[in-house]
Amino acid sequence: MNILPRHAIATREQIFSASSPIPSGLLPQLKLPEGRNNAKNSLPTRARHECPHIQVSDWYLPFASSIYCNPFSRAQFIIILLYSTNPPHRTASFRRTLPHSYVFDFISGPFPSSPAPGIKAIYPDSPTYTWFREPTPAGLRAAHRYVAEYIQKHGPYDAVMGFSQGCSLIASMALYHSYDRLSEQGQNGIRGDLPFKAAIFICGGIPLYALQDMGIPVSEEAETISKITGQLLNTTATKLSTFASNTSLIKRGVGLWDNNVTSNTLVHDPSVRPPRNDLFGLDFTSFPSWAKIDIPTVHVYGGKDPRWPAGIQLAEFCADRVEFDHEGGHDIPRGSVVSERIGGMIQDLLRRV
Repeated sequence: MNILPRHAIATREQIFSASSPIPSGLLPQLKLPEGRNNAKNSLPTRARHECPHIQVSDWYLPFASSIYCNPFSRAQFIIILLYSTNPPHRTASFRRTLPHSYVFDFISGPFPSSPAPGIKAIYPDSPTYTWFREPTPAGLRAAHRYVAEYIQKHGPYDAVMGFSQGCSLIASMALYHSYDRLSEQGQNGIRGDLPFKAAIFICGGIPLYALQDMGIPVSEEAETISKITGQLLNTTATKLSTFASNTSLIKRGVGLWDNNVTSNTLVHDPSVRPPRNDLFGLDFTSFPSWAKIDIPTVHVYGGKDPRWPAGIQLAEFCADRVEFDHEGGHDIPRGSVVSERIGGMIQDLLRRV
């Protein structure tokens, strides 16, 4: 076996030619030039067998930056699914609070798309993607297979994390898995257990059309609330572009999402959680017993987010859950106190899996 000095730069061949795990006390580092040919699918799965404690520094698939092997702690592997654009710095604030043994892989949807409202004001040069071209059960199932195949090829992963549409994908993937077990259809490409042990949901819900496809009753009220909150989300997010082009419109101490509260345009009161038999139009007491997500989950949502009702509905599907309202809008919070709280919840979650 090749012996590498502490902090030595290791070649790809040195890592892959090792016939046994790298000895305790050594910390090899492998650096690759950026480029599509050096995507994660060409490296880490094999490297994990040779160096089981891998820390990845800011992956942005399909590009890989650097890999570190830390023999002193067990790695926790988390795959992150965002929506529209997926730069790692969107989650950097709470990732900084986590141990260095945590590995984060970022994947975007397979289809190029127009940016979500307001995205170009924040990430003007970032390409944008979506998980499905059309919001239909068939499109959703195809996205499930895409993620399942990716995890099978690049995993294993301890947990999956989603924001916005990423939550919709993960939640429906887990619920369809419960549904398919009844008929052993496995239409979403998953056989046996789910390919992840836990899930972290940030500002997202589960698509109502997926519930209907599984025979779960969805009332007209639920559909109306979903439509209204979706429109309000888009309207509010679009204001980012307006503020970016005319900063004089920005008022000190007034955030993007605050106007929804002061103008009473939200359909919910974040201080009041409706009963299970009428949770924004869904009657959870009438649902079949299989209609649940039975892995540990963390739910982070903001009371000023127009889509807060969808986040609450998603949480209700999960029995083994922890919830946190960051009191903001439809975004990934970046404040130090909130980031510490989210980081602590993630660590607690992964200790249980």
